[in-house]
Amino acid sequence: MLVSSVGLAASAAFEVTSPAFTDGSMLTAANAANANGCGGQNISPGLEWSGAPTATKSFAITMFDPDGAKGLGVVHWVAYDIPASRSSLSEGEGGNPSGHFTGGKNSAGGTVYRGPCPPLGDNPHHYVISVYALDLPPGTLTPGMSREELLTTIRPHVLAEASIVGRYSRNPLAGAKPFIASARNVDHVGVVVPNLEQAVNFFVDVIGADLLWKAGPLKEDSKHSPTGKPLTVSLAMLRLGPNLNLELLQYDTGANRDNQMPKATDPGTTHIAFFVADIDEASAYLKAKGVRLFPGPIEALAEPKRGEKIQYFLTPWGMYLELVARPEHLPYEKGTTARLYGPATGWR
Repeated sequence: MLVSSVGLAASAAFEVTSPAFTDGSMLTAANAANANGCGGQNISPGLEWSGAPTATKSFAITMFDPDGAKGLGVVHWVAYDIPASRSSLSEGEGGNPSGHFTGGKNSAGGTVYRGPCPPLGDNPHHYVISVYALDLPPGTLTPGMSREELLTTIRPHVLAEASIVGRYSRNPLAGAKPFIASARNVDHVGVVVPNLEQAVNFFVDVIGADLLWKAGPLKEDSKHSPTGKPLTVSLAMLRLGPNLNLELLQYDTGANRDNQMPKATDPGTTHIAFFVADIDEASAYLKAKGVRLFPGPIEALAEPKRGEKIQYFLTPWGMYLELVARPEHLPYEKGTTARLYGPATGWR
């Protein structure tokens, strides 16, 4: 993509491309940031440029998200002092200190590439990667400059500028399919249990949940009850790890109450899976707590998650739960930019 110069005359032949994406297309999850649940690997995209003016002595690069920070913009990458002999940066090269360029400050204060991490639910943000051909030799500019400082300093020295735009969203369906208006996240998952006290004690004492509150017994009339008949409910809200609120509910429907647990294959049956770093250590912990474990762990059968290990176990009232351990990358990633959440940095 050709863009007019910000300094002297622009070269109509100067252009920048990327082997990773075309102008206006989507960046991959590999290019996204790898911190704070951003789901990426923080690998800078490869860049190639050509047609620089003959007087060029160095190149500078910036990557800017004009959609970020509620329209104030976010700087993801500033690099300069790139020798005129270079006509490319390889994939991942921008993410590490290098003798081939001087790093400037991104919005997070770092001096290397920092990948995209737009808010969940946002439409794809635009990431403008600009390459500037300068008449300044390498070593002229001060290390650690911000994008604003760099652009102000180089303005009289720009011989040509070219840009390419990549887009990225943490919601792979953004802009393609609708989702609930104003939705931000799943608030909680609810599970009906035969004995509330038993369930709360298990999740708190064995699983490590935090009990947030308990309520009830509460009477629900026929208009508001899930059965269409008056009933009584007791409930509790727990926090499981860093990202899941779990609501436990015990209904008292009278003498005809059925405490029989549904079979694992019945429609509507619920299970919860816990990501663990060491599935053998986690299994040993549960066994020591007297929890019933099924034979395992077993390898995942489905090809999209080949390499994942699973250990099934039961709660005292017969609800199925899982331990899950998986490698950093699974086969499904080859076919989609969507990524599983996690692993989180810790349980709390």
